[in-house]
Amino acid sequence: MISCGEPSGDLYAGALAAEIRRREPDADIFGFGGPRLAAAGGRLIGNFEGISVTGLTEALRVLPRSFERSLYTTFLASAFRSIRFGVNEAHGRGIAIQLNYLLDQRGFVVNPDGTFSVNGDRVKEGVSGLTREIMTIQAEGDYAKAKALGERLGVVRPPVQQALEKLKSIPVDIEPRFTTADQMLERSR
Repeated sequence: MISCGEPSGDLYAGALAAEIRRREPDADIFGFGGPRLAAAGGRLIGNFEGISVTGLTEALRVLPRSFERSLYTTFLASAFRSIRFGVNEAHGRGIAIQLNYLLDQRGFVVNPDGTFSVNGDRVKEGVSGLTREIMTIQAEGDYAKAKALGERLGVVRPPVQQALEKLKSIPVDIEPRFTTADQMLERSR
């Protein structure tokens, strides 16, 4: 299952689906996506076009209930990728807020071996609580509460940092190498 909720995610989903299809031509690739995922051979169970979703609660409203558990697990795993880029920019900080809130509410759990898991009995309540808190802050226009929420939860806590340390040998993202440009620069020196 591949899940993306907006065009940039669909770009990566399409590339991933194409690579999976290249390696495993008979793989059942399905998910929530857009035209690039579909063009790469993915079977769309939900199409984001016209509703573009970037958060967990938006996706839960349009996906079949049977995908709920795997969506929480996918979100948990993808949180580590996003946080690896750092919490000094909006996306990473927003993901850290969500991850830490769900850890505090025991929707996500740090296991004794340092791995993380979804607590199916608590995660939905945690997502609802965070959504309620953020929506209330927005409705009240309370800058001080928003800032406090970000300062309290928009951080990398020790268990998350320990997990991130284990990922250091894995590339965060594709790092383009411009060999022709490098050669040209070298010649110009």
